[in-house]
Amino acid sequence: KLATHRDTAARPSGAPGGGDWVVLAEEYLAHNDYHSAAYAAREATQTEGNSALAWNLRARANAGLGLLNDAAYEARQAAELETSNAQYRFDLGSIFEQLQRWPDALASYETAARLEPDTFLYRLSIAGVYLQIGAPDQALPILEQLHQAHPNEKMVNYYLASALGDVAERVPKERNGDHYAITSPQEIEQMAELLRRAMSLEHGDPDLTANLHKIVDYLESCKRIKFSAPNGWQSFGLRGAVAAFVLPVLFVLSGLSSLGSSPGSGFMLLLIGGSATYGLIKLYWVPVWKHNARASR
Repeated sequence: KLATHRDTAARPSGAPGGGDWVVLAEEYLAHNDYHSAAYAAREATQTEGNSALAWNLRARANAGLGLLNDAAYEARQAAELETSNAQYRFDLGSIFEQLQRWPDALASYETAARLEPDTFLYRLSIAGVYLQIGAPDQALPILEQLHQAHPNEKMVNYYLASALGDVAERVPKERNGDHYAITSPQEIEQMAELLRRAMSLEHGDPDLTANLHKIVDYLESCKRIKFSAPNGWQSFGLRGAVAAFVLPVLFVLSGLSSLGSSPGSGFMLLLIGGSATYGLIKLYWVPVWKHNARASR
């Protein structure tokens, strides 16, 4: 993707041994020798004047050294010297991204994507910024389009699975900072559908898979039954529940004792006591999501 340097006949001979500073900078970068690359690229910008490639190499070297503000300036020089070079715009965007200058990163990636719409990495980087700034809803349509065009690309699948997981975790309405609680079966269903899609994608990242499994496990836990006092009755706790069951249990016992002498009355007492007992069980033993809903009110 990087623009090639000029033909050797036009190259300067100021580098050691009559070599080309640009060539040396590229070689040093290929070996991750950022100090040497920065020196060679700086010499190239001085000997070659306004060379977009030299400025780009200098930016990449300084980015490798962690000198991001210098790298941003140098990468901008390269991008402005060759406005049609998508790679230079992408490199500028990646430096802005490291600086967490999100609007500038987006603008650079979007320009790169317009210049080379067939290069999926540029649009993937746009989606990556949206994920980092907590806007997975904006990343998702971009990633869905990329997945349609590149269904077997693991990097695309990784970003798409991440976005689906993030969107799923934004479904619950009951939130406290980064923590949330599921409070309805509709939330469970909506999240489960997003997570099923995420789990079906082949991305090869065990950490992401583990995180998705963790969310799925939480969904399953919200379907389990637990003791939960109805709203307004929490202060009575388990003792209140026991007291509430006394009367219907007495009806059941009375019904059982009356079946021999008065079957009709006994059956009626059993029906009343049994129905009340069943209702109380449904009232006190509820799914975890309903307990969460009660606790949130």
